[in-house]
Amino acid sequence: SAPMASPQDLARVHPVAFLEKFKQMSDAGGGLIGLNTPFLPGGFETAALSAGLATRALAKVLRGELANAYALSRPPGHHCLPDYPMGFCLLANIPIAIEHAIAQGLAKRFVVLDWDVHHGNGTETIFYERDDVLAISIHEDGNYPLNSGGIEMRGKGKGQGFNINIPLPAGAGDATYLD
Repeated sequence: SAPMASPQDLARVHPVAFLEKFKQMSDAGGGLIGLNTPFLPGGFETAALSAGLATRALAKVLRGELANAYALSRPPGHHCLPDYPMGFCLLANIPIAIEHAIAQGLAKRFVVLDWDVHHGNGTETIFYERDDVLAISIHEDGNYPLNSGGIEMRGKGKGQGFNINIPLPAGAGDATYLD
């Protein structure tokens, strides 16, 4: 368990106007925000708790309190853009955790390895022009979101070469991943 991600941690990734709108909708009974992203009353708190779990897990590893950690948290986060949730991802959990670690001086460089069947488009977007986070997404080609995750998407500016997409054919299983 962990506390909710703090407002400061959330605002390092998400614009305050988006966070306020999400919180208001959550307090008013939930609804649909972004693309394919419904949530119930308390959805803001649940998402902030999910982001807080990822934040605490990363911080504990970086402080040497744990050798490793696995944050099994819902809702997920890898599709959430800074101001546009999608694919059931309400907040960008991993970017929130990374930004917290940077703010706390726990580390300066990171690697995010996303091996979900879907492209980690939110994580990619947030770090696309940065050279302190290497974002790698292994995903089914053309699955979700459509028209994202192409191998040619390698980063921009300082982030050139710090984004790696590995789109795999539909039906690829363990053997393909291992190859």
